[in-house]
Amino acid sequence: MELLENLRKIVNRKISLCNIEDLKKYKMIKELLEEDDCFFRMKKDTAYAILEDLDFLKKELPSLYRQLTDASVYLKTKCSFEIEG
Repeated sequence: MELLENLRKIVNRKISLCNIEDLKKYKMIKELLEEDDCFFRMKKDTAYAILEDLDFLKKELPSLYRQLTDASVYLKTKCSFEIEG
């Protein structure tokens, strides 16, 4: 989930620096990234498009997508929060 947190930081930075034409796009990306399971619920093409919009290279996308949709990492993080909370 560390990667997802980094993506959230990147999109927040993009929002603060972008021009008015891109603002709507980055706000929509920010909204999509709010839920921890967001990459499990979106189509692969959408996920790749988001990663490209956040300036990741095309060759990095498959690896990033695999990390973001790794169920074991997600469940480990989710269970950790439930135990602590």
